[in-house]
Amino acid sequence: MRVRLEVVVLFCLFSVPPSVVRADPLIDQAISAYEDADFQAALDAFNEAAANGDLSIEELLQLFEMRALVSHALNDDAGMMEDLRRLAAVRPTYRLGRLSPPPMHNAFNEALKANGSLGAELRIEERTMHGGPSIVASVVRAPQGLVGRVDLQCLVRSGHKPVLRTSEGVQTELALPKPGDHDGCQATARTQQGTILLSASIEGSNAKSASEIFEMPEYQAQTDRSRKKKKWPWYVAAAAVAVTAGVVTGVVLSKRSKDSQATPGGVAVNW
Repeated sequence: MRVRLEVVVLFCLFSVPPSVVRADPLIDQAISAYEDADFQAALDAFNEAAANGDLSIEELLQLFEMRALVSHALNDDAGMMEDLRRLAAVRPTYRLGRLSPPPMHNAFNEALKANGSLGAELRIEERTMHGGPSIVASVVRAPQGLVGRVDLQCLVRSGHKPVLRTSEGVQTELALPKPGDHDGCQATARTQQGTILLSASIEGSNAKSASEIFEMPEYQAQTDRSRKKKKWPWYVAAAAVAVTAGVVTGVVLSKRSKDSQATPGGVAVNW
């Protein structure tokens, strides 16, 4: 497969610093392949990391951006756009590296505009479902395949206990004995393996705060690794260089935006 020339040109100029800490061996493998300009091997390793790696949400977002860059290098614009849509949905304030190629910036802006610069949103509402009152948790503006399941937990007033409902896809519901018969609800939207992407809560008429009433069960990653989870603060370093006329400036991922906030829950993801 033909590789974009501009990415190869700057491999002599930029590289990932060896001192960067990498939390997942699959990510380390993907970056090494990327540094060697073996983009197909890098893509395969990123895909495996997304499916089987023990990744935090920040690592996942960085994987989306890095994999989009690799897809661009392989002339796979559709694959690049899929990951950029995921970035726009989960973190609309996310900023690509300043050395990312114009096509990536343009595609990311298109993804943001498609949602009115709004990311995916998890809503909790009381509705009439199947002829009776229910609490419904649903995700809007999420690209297909991003959300694996939605968990909803409410403190049902008449039963004096929390009730949990989980459904695959972007919506789940919990039937109430009568309208308003709850003292607070909270919900999470997760990837198929459990990484928390979004969270929301509502209060009942007698509730103090949903977070004070109960806590959502924590998802435990299914992994054989005994190592302590580390943050993955790696990013592609950029050095200021002057490139002579005629050389097409390429890109690699630069320093991550500092205005993004972490989201809890680090588990395996499967896309």
